[in-house]
Amino acid sequence: MGPVFKAPFYGVAGLYTGESNTLRLSASAGDWKLFGGLNAFIGAYGKVPVFGKKAIAYAKNVITYEKLLAQKGGTETNEKILFHSRKEYDPENYNGLYIMNTNGSNIEKIPNSSYPAPVLDYASWSPDGTKITFVSNKEGNEEIYTTNIDGSDIKRLTNNPKRDLYPNWSPDGQEILFVSNKRTKYPQYTGDGIWIMNADGTNQKELNTPYPYGQHDFASWSPDGKKIIYSVQGSNDGCSICIINPDGTGPSVLVNRSSLGGRDGYFPHWSPDGSRVIFETTINGNKEIYVVNSDGIGLKNLTNNPALDVHPSWSRDGTQIVFISNRGELEYNDIYLMNADGTNPKKLFGDYFHNSNPVWSPVQIK
Repeated sequence: MGPVFKAPFYGVAGLYTGESNTLRLSASAGDWKLFGGLNAFIGAYGKVPVFGKKAIAYAKNVITYEKLLAQKGGTETNEKILFHSRKEYDPENYNGLYIMNTNGSNIEKIPNSSYPAPVLDYASWSPDGTKITFVSNKEGNEEIYTTNIDGSDIKRLTNNPKRDLYPNWSPDGQEILFVSNKRTKYPQYTGDGIWIMNADGTNQKELNTPYPYGQHDFASWSPDGKKIIYSVQGSNDGCSICIINPDGTGPSVLVNRSSLGGRDGYFPHWSPDGSRVIFETTINGNKEIYVVNSDGIGLKNLTNNPALDVHPSWSRDGTQIVFISNRGELEYNDIYLMNADGTNPKKLFGDYFHNSNPVWSPVQIK
C-alpha cells in the first residue's frame, strides 16, 4: 500500500479509506492535478502509491466519488449534466440519478432515485430545467415518472403491464415522447412502438409509423418540436434513423442501414440548431458515435476507436458532445466529453462506476 494521508487530502485517484479519516492514493488511475502531477507527488512523498482493487470491497469508510470530484478545479457554469450511475461497491446507491457540472465537478445525487426504488438507465430534462422524466420498475414494471430535480413531487405517468421506456420532453414542455410494447394500435406486433402523451400522463396515443412491425428503439424531438426522429429495427426499406411529424404523417429516411454496413442506429438526437444529428451504431462489431447533417449528407464516425462509445448527447450550444465510453484504464462505462467534430475527448467521471445516458441541461440550472 502507498502512503496514507489525513483527510482532507483528496485526489481523484484515491477514492477509498482504509482507516478512519485517512485516504490511500492510487497510481492506477485518476487526475493528479491537485498534487501538481504524479511526478511531483512522487518527488514529494518518495514513492509511487499503489492500491489493490480488492481493498475497495473491504474499506471501512468510503470517501464518495461525488465528494472527491467536488474538490476538482476548472471552469464551472450553471449548465449541468444529468446521468444514471451504478456504483460497483455501493449497493445502497444502486441505479441512481445524478447531476454534475459540465466539467465533472460537484456531483449531486437526486434524492429518491436509488435502491430500493431503482431508476433504469434513461432520464431527460424538462425544457425549463425544473423537472426530470425517468423510467423505474420500483412498482414491478418499467413505467415513466416525473420528479422535480430536488427529488420531490414524484408522479407516475404510465400504468400498464407492458414496458414504457425512453421518455423525452417536447421543446414546449407540453408533451412527452416514449416507446412502449403495449401496441394498442397494432396489437399483432410485439416490438416497441412510438407513443406520445401530455406531460401529466394524459391522452396517451400510439403514433402511426411506416414500420408498425419494427422495433422502435428511441425517439426524440427536433429543436422546434415540428419533427420526431427515431431509430427502428426491421424496416422493409432499410431505414435505420427515420423522421416523422408528431401526428404520424410525413415519414422520411435520414440514415439507411446500407450506409451503416447493414447495421442499425440508436439514440438519435438533433443538434440544438437542428443542422446535425448524432447517434450510435455498431461498425465491425464495435459501438461508435456518428454524426450526419439533417439532410442525410456528411455521415461521419466521430469516435473511431476500439472502445465502446455510446449514448451521445449535445451540449446546450452544440459545440460539444457528452457520451459514454469504456476506453479508460479500468474499462468501466465512464462519462466523456468531446468536441462536436470528435476531437479532444476527455473523461469527466468514472472509475468503479457504471454510468449511462448523460444528458446536457437545456438551460442554466439555478
